[in-house]
Amino acid sequence: QGLQLLSHAAMTGLTGCDVKHHVPHYNVYGHQHHREPFKDKSHLLNEDIRHPRWLQPPPAIRTNPELQQARKAARVPDASYDFDGDGAVGQLDHFIGRCFDSDNDGKLTAAERHKAQKALESGFMDRFLRCDSAGQAVTIKQRRGLIITEENTTDITNSYPQHFNADRQPPNTSKTALQVSRKAELKAGAAPFGERLAAACGPVDEPQPENHLTRPRKCHIEHLWERAEADRNAGRVHAGLLPIDAPVNPERELKMPGMEYVEEPFIKTRTQLLETRRDAMKDDAERLRIKGDDTFVERDVELSMREAKEFEFR
Repeated sequence: QGLQLLSHAAMTGLTGCDVKHHVPHYNVYGHQHHREPFKDKSHLLNEDIRHPRWLQPPPAIRTNPELQQARKAARVPDASYDFDGDGAVGQLDHFIGRCFDSDNDGKLTAAERHKAQKALESGFMDRFLRCDSAGQAVTIKQRRGLIITEENTTDITNSYPQHFNADRQPPNTSKTALQVSRKAELKAGAAPFGERLAAACGPVDEPQPENHLTRPRKCHIEHLWERAEADRNAGRVHAGLLPIDAPVNPERELKMPGMEYVEEPFIKTRTQLLETRRDAMKDDAERLRIKGDDTFVERDVELSMREAKEFEFR
């Protein structure tokens, strides 16, 4: 009480007026406000505050997780909505239960459920569902004054008025086709400009001097071995020979084994071939013997001739 008196005296000295209904004013940082250190709460005396919040009983849901759990539990339908007896509340069960839940408390009482069962037996669902030829339930909806089922969903288009220019056929049937057409038109219009720009900004090749690759030299003799071959051929011609080598026995050396057919060969069998070779060898031996007899000089005669030449030389 003494501290309250001191605080009241200090507030009176700061403000210079009655501060009976003033309370300290703090900012968000927990410090007393620099401009208004105290706030006047006397206006609360004129308000009808009967039940302050701190005097009320605590709420049933205290935290946000408890709120989410309560909402999730409230979304689960009550078991009294199960009319088909499968243990789960389906969409059709929930629809029927909500139709007969007069107090909207999320569950059916005995009277409400009895009323719902009696309505189902009297054909309550015939107003919302009908069965096709296969016995499957068909949903019936009313849209724009028309009864729409799964079989005539396109009939709703007839309920809208016809467009004023519906007789016109657009060149592009969709937005994608329109965008593609515009893009192609822009490309076609910019193609000449792009060609001119590419021609104007294209790279210019710098002229290069000719070399052995761009302009090769043409000579009748391209390599050194050709010059040597020409000199060799010229020497053979000067000596009285043919320019190139020729076989000694063309008939034999140029003959090659082949598969061509000779109707009348000169030598028909291998025996004739061997005999012909033997006779040719004998003829060559006799001819060489005769030639040797004509040109052979005995040893003592050759020595005598050498000594005579040496004597004449001296």
